[in-house]
Amino acid sequence: EKTETSSVITPENPFHSNAADDGPMSQQHELQIQQQQLEIQHLQKQLQTAQTQLQMQQNETTLLQNQLSSRTKEMSLRQEQYTSRFTYQNERIKDLEQQMSSLYTAVDVLNEEHSGEKEKNVNALKENLYSADEEMARLICIEESQLKNKGPC
Repeated sequence: EKTETSSVITPENPFHSNAADDGPMSQQHELQIQQQQLEIQHLQKQLQTAQTQLQMQQNETTLLQNQLSSRTKEMSLRQEQYTSRFTYQNERIKDLEQQMSSLYTAVDVLNEEHSGEKEKNVNALKENLYSADEEMARLICIEESQLKNKGPC
């Protein structure tokens, strides 16, 4: 009679059975199981390494995305600052142009007024000069007439 023993599968060796026969097939089977376990452990390490690398790449990607987002916001802010500055400068230029236009208009008005006053002054000087000439001529005539005892001029 052959006695059957129950197979016990353990976490360390899930494929190991405690069979009663330890023949050459059993040893070969044990070697295959051990090789498969080593291969499983190797694959698990590769998986763990791949998962670690994937996590590192995901972290790097997240970091790069954050840097890109930050730079994009910074560039947007700079663009808004430049736009604001240019708008302010353009407003200042328009304001200065209006002030210059007003100044030119004021200078033209002053020149016209000054020109009118200058003309009045020239006319007044001419009149004074003519009056002075007439007075000088009259005085000379009086002097000459007194010297020659002639009558009034």
